[in-house]
Amino acid sequence: MPNHVTHRIVITGADADIRAFVDRCIVTTHRDATEHQPAFDEQTFDFSTLIPMPEELKNVTDGSTMQWGLMLVGRADLARAYYTLENMLDWPWVKDAGVTTLDELRAYLIKTHPTIIADGEAAAARHDKYGALSWYDWSIREWGTKWSGYSYRLVSDALGRFEFMFDTAWSTPDPIWAKLAEEFPTLLFEVVGYDEGSGFAVTGEIRDGENYVECVDATDELYEATYGEPPTRYEDEDEDNDAGDHGSADTDSDAATDDEASSETV
Repeated sequence: MPNHVTHRIVITGADADIRAFVDRCIVTTHRDATEHQPAFDEQTFDFSTLIPMPEELKNVTDGSTMQWGLMLVGRADLARAYYTLENMLDWPWVKDAGVTTLDELRAYLIKTHPTIIADGEAAAARHDKYGALSWYDWSIREWGTKWSGYSYRLVSDALGRFEFMFDTAWSTPDPIWAKLAEEFPTLLFEVVGYDEGSGFAVTGEIRDGENYVECVDATDELYEATYGEPPTRYEDEDEDNDAGDHGSADTDSDAATDDEASSETV
C-alpha cells in the first residue's frame, strides 16, 4: 500500500467555467455488482482528462520478461542496470538450468519464453514512441504520481464555488497543477495537501494561468487545512518528523527487483 497524499481543492470563479471543469475532469464510472457489494457509480478526478495516457501503454507492465527481451534485441540501454546477461549467469535458477555461457543463456531464454523477442521489440518501440516502457513509467513522468486521482470526495458545490478532495499515491501531481493552469486560466484553484506519513505537505494557488502550488514541510496547520481537523497526538509519537523529500514522484515500482535473481519470474 502506498502513502496516500490527500488534497483539498477549492475552485472559485464564473459558475459556467467551474461547470466546464467539473464536466470534463470529474468522471463518473459505473461499477457492476460483485459477490461482495452492490452496483454503484464511482466518481474520480481523472487525470487522463487533462493528460491522456496512450492506449498502447495501458495495462502494460514492466516485468522481467520485458527486461530480458530488451537485452536480447540489443536495447540494453533501456533495461534496468542490474539486468545484464553477464549478471544473470550468476543467478541460481540460471545455474540450476545448466547454463554457463551467454549463448546458452540467450538460447535458454528464447526456448522458455517463446515471445521474448517480440516482447522486447514491442517494448523498445513503445519507448521510442512515448518515452516509456509501461503505464507506470509514463504515469510517473506525465502525472507526477503512480496512479490517477482516487478516493474522490465532494465537499461542497455552490454557485461560483466548488470544493472537493482526492488522494494520490506517494507524491503530489505537479504536472496536473501546471495543466490546470493552462486549461482553466479564468479559475482560481486553492490547493492544500498532506502526506499521511507527514513527509511533506502541499499548498498554493493556481490563478491567471499560472501555477503556484508547491511542496513544503508538513505542519499541523496544513494538516488541519487538508483534513478539516487538527492532528491527533499520542504520548509515544515522535513529533519531530523528518520532512522527507517533499513529495517527489515515487520510486516504488511494480516492476521486478533484485529478488528475481533468486527465482525466475515469467
